[in-house]
Amino acid sequence: MNSENLNEQLKVTFILYYALLTGQLLFFAVAFWFSGSENFTANKELDEIFQIIVPVFGFAMMVFSRFLFNKNISGDDENADMMTKITKYRIGKIIQWAQVEGASMLSLVALMFTGNHLYSAVFIFLIGYFYLVKPSKKNFINEMKLNSADANEMLND
Repeated sequence: MNSENLNEQLKVTFILYYALLTGQLLFFAVAFWFSGSENFTANKELDEIFQIIVPVFGFAMMVFSRFLFNKNISGDDENADMMTKITKYRIGKIIQWAQVEGASMLSLVALMFTGNHLYSAVFIFLIGYFYLVKPSKKNFINEMKLNSADANEMLND
């Protein structure tokens, strides 16, 4: 696989990441606007339930997503070609991002139902984690444990 194909495959991963991030941020803007509108009525019963569920679920998804990502990429054969490694990396990242995105969307739904801005803080924390697990060439090299020849090929592009 030549370096141009490698870069194209990584660009697809970057595009997916930024699309998911943009969707979450747009939904945050809508939820924040909705919860602050003058016709909004807070649901206090749901707030009591969400105050426990949202932070616990958010933390659990951060931990579980990392665990599952590591499990998905750990069975990689060191002799596999780069296309196989990139595909495995992308699939693992998509699963990881989906879990974190699910938790962040739950916090925004809780914000929309209750008007409690604690859920905005949980969302911001989850977006921070989402940012930390973004794809990059260096992360790909480290997480997929590329040999020095493959790593140099990727970094010199």
